[in-house]
Amino acid sequence: KEGFAVVITFDDPFRNRHTTVLKLKKAIPSTKLTRVLGIQSGNAVDGIDIVVVDFEEPLLSSSRTVSELKYHVVAFETFPWLKEKRQEIFTLREGNWQGCNAANYGIAKHFVETALTFLAKHSIAKTTIDLISSHGQTIHGHPHWEIGELSSIAQGLGITTVGDFRSADVAAGGNGSPCTCTYDYLMLRPPLGSSMWRICINIGGTSSVTFCPPQGSVELPSGLDPGLGVLYIDWAANKCDPNLEYDKDGKLGLIGKINKALLDEMLQHPHFQKNQLPISVGPDDFTRSCFDQWHQQAKELGCTDQDFVATLTELSAITIALACKKFGPCTDDIIVRGGVRNNPYFMERLRVNLCHALGQDIQTLRSLNDLGFEEKSWETVLYAMMGFLCIKGLYNFVPSCTGASHPVVGGKICPGNNFSSIELQVLDSFKGDSGTGVV
Repeated sequence: KEGFAVVITFDDPFRNRHTTVLKLKKAIPSTKLTRVLGIQSGNAVDGIDIVVVDFEEPLLSSSRTVSELKYHVVAFETFPWLKEKRQEIFTLREGNWQGCNAANYGIAKHFVETALTFLAKHSIAKTTIDLISSHGQTIHGHPHWEIGELSSIAQGLGITTVGDFRSADVAAGGNGSPCTCTYDYLMLRPPLGSSMWRICINIGGTSSVTFCPPQGSVELPSGLDPGLGVLYIDWAANKCDPNLEYDKDGKLGLIGKINKALLDEMLQHPHFQKNQLPISVGPDDFTRSCFDQWHQQAKELGCTDQDFVATLTELSAITIALACKKFGPCTDDIIVRGGVRNNPYFMERLRVNLCHALGQDIQTLRSLNDLGFEEKSWETVLYAMMGFLCIKGLYNFVPSCTGASHPVVGGKICPGNNFSSIELQVLDSFKGDSGTGVV
């Protein structure tokens, strides 16, 4: 009876015996998992984020378009940058390209060392990792340019590595940004049957916003990078106290006063004057020299360093709110992500500005945790996800957000010791596929 299930057993009067009716057992489908190690460092250059994620096989709505994707975070951790490495990155961003080639390989080596430390610390065997997905470190935004040599990572860890995702979208006429729209569209759309759109705000060194229609809607998502997040606030906090790396708990902003004259001057920055999507931001939009110029103006206006923090906080909050008003739907369904959630002063200024801009009585800005997703790891999961989708031959950008003429499979693949198994997946995914879709 092995391999069969009993349907019924009964006395058979015609044969004078017990009769058992059997049926073939249905095979229980095994859930195939792909384990990806994701690496990224954001615009604030405040740490190297590493995550290990197990992805299930995605459900597709068409040949290369994902309709549903499930994942499980195995482990996540942020490692601080060495002070000299961090300064090296900021120097490159100011247009000092002489050290760029050395930094490209040096950052990759640092990623490898950090990944090995992470795996050892979390007792994860390197042999269980199927793929490395590295966003790299952005040093230029128009067009996007990330460094952290992929081949060095693949050779250093011995695992096939994917990265340089944005180039494909740029080649298709897009900005290569915001990437966050990919995660938002796949994971955070309002449920089927909902009549309300959802605004998904991400605040790191810079900010990004996705306007998500409900699941099942034929309308396309849109999105943009409103501009600054906490990068300048962090630098201003350091002006208040050289031992501070950010405005902890919003205490500096809370005791400072917003200087309207300075705020009005800041709002004249060219990035905030853009009136047509797509809009993306890069390190070259908000440089250290721009920060220094604003800081000098603040001093000339009699601002304390705490006033400068408060005014920069208001700048980020108001420009995000105005972007939502100008380009987004009228809704009170708003998600806010980022370490800024631990800054009550920033969160309150953002809430007040959103209420005013959208004409809504917004009482709560929900978190990813409220939706059942892990808050700290999501952005690194995004870049792990982009690598996973790449090796599956599936779209990993949202052209209605980036401005590309068509969807793309973004990413470059650098072979590791396990490349033969990865290669088969790629070839199978592309077999006989013309490809249409949003993501």
